[in-house]
Amino acid sequence: ADLDLDVSGITHNCVGKQQGQACILECMDGYALDGDPSVYTCSGVSLEGPGLPTCTPKVCQYQFPDGLGVSHDCDGIGTGLTCTAECGVGYMYAVGSKAEMFTCTSSGEF
Repeated sequence: ADLDLDVSGITHNCVGKQQGQACILECMDGYALDGDPSVYTCSGVSLEGPGLPTCTPKVCQYQFPDGLGVSHDCDGIGTGLTCTAECGVGYMYAVGSKAEMFTCTSSGEF
């Protein structure tokens, strides 16, 4: 069976492997591995091995949007996901400004 290695959060060194050579599937930076990395073996035209590793986004913990009157929904947001910062209750946007989107990066910052 064909193995789809284009999965969010997973990185590998399987490209260019020859018959009988091994490659490792593991989590990208910013993702937590649940279990062990997966080792696959190249067998002709396919890869053989266990299931794909389970990689979950790590929650961002640094550089939250802040400032007087800023409200955000960034708590608990993980790598690659977005959140919004906007004016809090009782505050208005300055002329030309609006709510902004922030993305959690692999370094754990927005």
